Amino acid sequence: MTLDAKDFFERYVEAKVVQSDEHQWDFVDTKNEIELDSYGIRHYREFGWIYGTGVALPRLQQVIEKQ
Repeated sequence: MTLDAKDFFERYVEAKVVQSDEHQWDFVDTKNEIELDSYGIRHYREFGWIYGTGVALPRLQQVIEKQ
């Protein structure tokens, strides 16, 4: 899933994956260091789930316009 997301972002900006926690990864544009998306695994009591923010708007649009 993260590889597909990275491919998507790199259509528009140069992006990198930054592991921000044991089970959380952020996509950051390399020029401005702005977070564009995040994915991870969360747990609460007996529940666990995988999440992804998809595209952080309007941040992606702002990064594209700065280029």
